[in-house]
Amino acid sequence: MSDIQFNPTVAGIELTATDQSNPVVPPWLAEVLLLGEYWRRTGLLDRLRTQVKVNRGRMGQYEVCDFVLLLLAYAVSGLATLQRFFEQLESVKSVLMSVWQRQQCPVASTSVAF
Repeated sequence: MSDIQFNPTVAGIELTATDQSNPVVPPWLAEVLLLGEYWRRTGLLDRLRTQVKVNRGRMGQYEVCDFVLLLLAYAVSGLATLQRFFEQLESVKSVLMSVWQRQQCPVASTSVAF
């Protein structure tokens, strides 16, 4: 080993790394959670679950409500593309899906069908 010293402070900026994740919360998340709660409390979610039937061929393990929640979130986000939306969704998808007591979030490739 050489005796080279590493100084993490360069030009007055100190860089620190940890193994803890620090996800960024998208600015649209709070509004989507409120909208999801509104759907749940007013009965819209129950009506969606009981009155809308879709052939499960392409949906696999997901329910119609999973895709509706994603579409609501995408609309509220105001993002120009689904790709950008799914990038921002990655850090908060479990929080978003929990508003309707759902365990899994459809992946982007499943959602492109709409």
